[in-house]
Amino acid sequence: ALVMVTAGCGEPAVGAGSHRPPVTQEHAACGRANVALKTMDAGPLGGRVALTFDDGPDPKYTREVLSALEAGGARATFFMVGEKVRLYPDLVREVYERGHQVAHHSQSHDWRVMLSPALATEDLERGDAAFSHVLGRRPRFFRPPIGLVTPDLLGAVREAGMIALLWSVRTFDGRPVTPQRLVKRVLDGLGPGDVVLLHDVSPASAPEQAPAAVEALPAILDGLERKGITAVTVSELLGEPAYLDDRDHRDQRAVPRRGVLAKAVAATFVLLVLATAASAFASPPLSKNAGGQEAKVNFPDSFVAAAGVLSGHSTVQARFTQSKSSRLFVDEVVQRGLLQLRRRDRRLLWSYDEGARLLLADGQFYSLRAQDTAGSARRLPPPAARMAEMMGALFFLRLDVLVEHFEASDAGEGLFVLHPRRGAPKAAFRVVRLQLGGEPLVLQQVVLEEKGGDVTRIEFVDVQLGVQLPDSLFLGPGEAAGRP
Repeated sequence: ALVMVTAGCGEPAVGAGSHRPPVTQEHAACGRANVALKTMDAGPLGGRVALTFDDGPDPKYTREVLSALEAGGARATFFMVGEKVRLYPDLVREVYERGHQVAHHSQSHDWRVMLSPALATEDLERGDAAFSHVLGRRPRFFRPPIGLVTPDLLGAVREAGMIALLWSVRTFDGRPVTPQRLVKRVLDGLGPGDVVLLHDVSPASAPEQAPAAVEALPAILDGLERKGITAVTVSELLGEPAYLDDRDHRDQRAVPRRGVLAKAVAATFVLLVLATAASAFASPPLSKNAGGQEAKVNFPDSFVAAAGVLSGHSTVQARFTQSKSSRLFVDEVVQRGLLQLRRRDRRLLWSYDEGARLLLADGQFYSLRAQDTAGSARRLPPPAARMAEMMGALFFLRLDVLVEHFEASDAGEGLFVLHPRRGAPKAAFRVVRLQLGGEPLVLQQVVLEEKGGDVTRIEFVDVQLGVQLPDSLFLGPGEAAGRP
C-alpha cells in the first residue's frame, strides 16, 4: 500500500510514498506524535506507478526525457527548481503542455530551508512566484531539497496549502551511476502504487556526465510494460489535484517558530561539515612526539617524504569542491569555496561560497558568519572540541597521533590510503584516501568514508603556494589584530 501522510489538523502536511513498510512522520505542529494515514492499496491504484524527475528543468536533458516518455506512452511529474523555472520558462511550459505534471522542488535547492521556518516560507513563496509567472498556477505538490523534512518545513508547506511528497523507490541517481544499474534499481521489486525518484539533470559532482535516466528510461518503460504497469503523474496516481488556484494563495502566511528538532538538525549539519573540513588538507609531519621523542612511524617512507614536501609550503590557498553523499540525502550535498592555510601555527580557514566560514586554530573549531571578523568567531560545541585532536592530526599529518589510529599504504601514483588500526581507539572514518600530485607537489583530492556509509569528497583546484595571507584571516575569539 502507498501511504499518504496527512496532518491531523485538517490540512495535508506531507505525502510519503512507501509500500514496504508504511512510513509515518512526526508532525510537531499538530501537538501529536502520530499523524493520520490515508492508505491506498493496489486495488484503487491499479497497475500504475509515478515516475518523478527532480532538479530540472535542464535545457540539455529534459527534452530527451520528454521524448523517451512520449515514445513509451508515459506521463511523469517533474519537481522543478524555481530559479531554473525563471531561466527556462518555455521549457517549463513545454513539459506542462505535453501532458506532464509540474511540481515544486524549492526555489534554489538549498537544504537549509528545513532549518528555519522563515527561510522555508520565503523559499516557498519565491518558488510559487516563478511557477505562477510562467504557468499562471501554483503546484500543489512539494518535494524538499535532498529529501529531508522537519516540522518547521512541513509547517510552512501546510500554510501554503501544499502537500510534501517523498517517494517509495529511491534510485540513488543523484550521484554517478550506470544506466544499466539504474534500470535494475527501478524495476527490482517495483509494484503498483510506487513513486519512483529519478533526475533529469547531471549529478552535481559529475556535471560532465549525462543523467543516467536519459539512457535508462526506454528500458525502464519496457520493463513496466512487461509488468503490466503504466507510468502516470503523481496527481493521477493519488487522485489529488495537481495545482492550486492562485486565489487560494494566502496574502500573509504564519511563520512557525523554530522548533527544537530543527535546531538539533542544524547542529548535526554543522558537525557533518566539520567532519569534512577538519580532515581535508595535509601539512607537515611531526617526527617527534610532544615529549621530544621520536615517534614510532609505521607509515610508508613515500608517505612521510611526500608530507615533508608539503611541509615546505608556508601558506596554501586553493579553491575546493566538497561533495557529501549519504543515505539520508536524496542528492549529494555539494558546496564550493576557498581554503586558506597558514603553516607556522597550523591555522586554516574554510570560506564557503554561501557565506559560512570555519576556522581551525589552536586545536579548536570556530564558526563565523559572513559578516563576522575572525576575532568574533564562536567556538563550536563540545562534540566538535572532542573531535579536534583527530581532525587536527589528519589535517596536519601529525604522525605521532595518526599512528595510534591508522595504518597507511601507498597505492601508487600519489594515492595514499589510511585504514583504522585493529584494536586502535575508535576512528571517525573507515577509510581516508589522500591523492597527491602536481609540480610542485600538492594535495589534489581527499575522500573520507565514514563508518556509517557516508562518503565525502573534496577536490582542490587553482592551488597557490606561498601567497601573502593577512593575519586577520586567522584570528580566534578575542585575539587582537596584531597577533601573529
